[in-house]
Amino acid sequence: MQRWEYLTLVFGGYGNWSDSLGRSGNLPAIDKPLGHPTSLMNELGEQGWELSGVNPGSTNRWMLFFKRPRP
Repeated sequence: MQRWEYLTLVFGGYGNWSDSLGRSGNLPAIDKPLGHPTSLMNELGEQGWELSGVNPGSTNRWMLFFKRPRP
């Protein structure tokens, strides 16, 4: 049976982000003054994480849910 591990990424309207592994930082601005998560999401994809859900909590706060196979 396949087992999964999960990661939650939260980013806010001021370009800041944090994840469920205790990491945090600021999103790079890409044609938007508040930052854009594309480069961070690409980095997670390189680590094997797959986007599995999105919760737009409010205009200025989003939660992204990722999963990857557990070794």
